[in-house]
Amino acid sequence: MPAQAPPRSPASASMVNRSASPFRSSMTCRRHPDLRATGKKPPAKTPPQKKTTYPSLFGIDESLRQADALIDTACNELNEFGPRASTLKELARFLVERKK
Repeated sequence: MPAQAPPRSPASASMVNRSASPFRSSMTCRRHPDLRATGKKPPAKTPPQKKTTYPSLFGIDESLRQADALIDTACNELNEFGPRASTLKELARFLVERKK
């Protein structure tokens, strides 16, 4: 009687047909043929939604002023924790002052 191969587990069965790149699955390339050719997905067909944000309501300058005021208030509240809060204060300042 010939020996039978052990059954494949679901995890090993799914790993058989992987593409060379671990970051792109073959399913993505089938859905988006442009991805294989250019490395980029085609643009979305639906227009982006208009979302309400502080800058859209108050403008950039006023939004930054409000953010600075909130950061100042938060940092003043953190003063009671002393030097242990310095990293949190620096992070808050960085998030408001960073440029994309």
